[in-house]
Amino acid sequence: MSADFLEVRTPDGFTFWDFDKKVIRSALREVGKDVRKAARQRISKRAVSKPGEPPGRQSGEMQRSIKATVSRSGHSVWVRPTLTKRMREFYPAFVVYGHRGPRTDSANQQSKKRKGNKVAQPRENFIEVVAEEYRKRFQDRLEDAFVEGIKS
Repeated sequence: MSADFLEVRTPDGFTFWDFDKKVIRSALREVGKDVRKAARQRISKRAVSKPGEPPGRQSGEMQRSIKATVSRSGHSVWVRPTLTKRMREFYPAFVVYGHRGPRTDSANQQSKKRKGNKVAQPRENFIEVVAEEYRKRFQDRLEDAFVEGIKS
């Protein structure tokens, strides 16, 4: 994943402490829920995906693994796939970044870069794409929340 973040700044002269945290957290929860829903929708197609396309759905476990979490400080929200009880390994990473087959290298090769082509080519990073599409609505919603949450 890239290091790009969706960012909203407080109005000039204000800090986060000048705002009602409940209003900001509520807006972040709402935004996170919308992005989570759109990300789940993006990978809902029941088909085998091609490299560069959004991943296809087989069991729906990757869809169910997408969670939105507001930080403890109330200043940010994360939308990401998580490890569920039904996953033996965190396979959303294998799907998004691709992977090589099982290790067949000799013992002295294990610390070196693996040779060969990837067995599964990378798919689209669907959460990043949805977050970018949602960027303007996110900024507008949080600007409204800052206006609404100014402490008097």
